[in-house]
Amino acid sequence: MEDLFIGFAETQLKAVDIIGLGSGPELDKKLKYASDVCTGVIFGKELVNAPANVLTPGVLAEEASKVASSYSDVFTANILDVEQCKELKMGSYLGVAAASANPPRFIHLCYKPPGGDVKRKLAIVGKGLTFDSGGYNIKTGPGCSIELMKFDMGGAAATFGAAKAIGQIKPPGVEVHFVVAACENMISGTGMRLGDIVIASNGKTIEM
Repeated sequence: MEDLFIGFAETQLKAVDIIGLGSGPELDKKLKYASDVCTGVIFGKELVNAPANVLTPGVLAEEASKVASSYSDVFTANILDVEQCKELKMGSYLGVAAASANPPRFIHLCYKPPGGDVKRKLAIVGKGLTFDSGGYNIKTGPGCSIELMKFDMGGAAATFGAAKAIGQIKPPGVEVHFVVAACENMISGTGMRLGDIVIASNGKTIEM
């Protein structure tokens, strides 16, 4: 995220004193774990605080890809563009994204533990609407909070924050999949209308 806000002053924490906890390998291990978790939390907060004109679906995909690249010993990334989503018949997802000038990105990161010994598998799925206007069912009126709809990707931010933390902690025995369907729900001549019918990738039809 550091290159998304070029020109903004950034303060750096220079030192932290831990008082009264003793010392030794066990404490160092716990402090390292806490630091790794906090790194993921901070990354998620940076993502969710970014404005929608900065954090587009494409930029969110780039940030996720950077996480996978930073921990390439345990992470792989598969990011689908519009044409690949069409091939997979993701009609409902593409319908939500249809009005936006910023193309959607379907993001899948996979963590596999060092050594490859997998005892269980988990999936973390986060909502990834980088802005949700409501489309033609536009959010209007008192309490609609349309100005806060950049936060509709908070689930995605939490998902990739968790990915960053797990990439540092490297928990054994568990395979974790991180999935986000990133897009914008906007208004334009190419957008879905109320009453339109789309077909999801599982074959179900949905009336909007």
